[in-house]
Amino acid sequence: MRAVKDKKPPEASPSGGLGYVMLLMLFKILTFIKQGALR
Repeated sequence: MRAVKDKKPPEASPSGGLGYVMLLMLFKILTFIKQGALR
């Protein structure tokens, strides 16, 4: 539990979270386009 908390400090959380969210959004858009192209 402590190791996980140390790996993600509150200071680096916002920037890292933002990048993760952006990647997730890109992945969702890519999958959506793929589904649309298949149809």
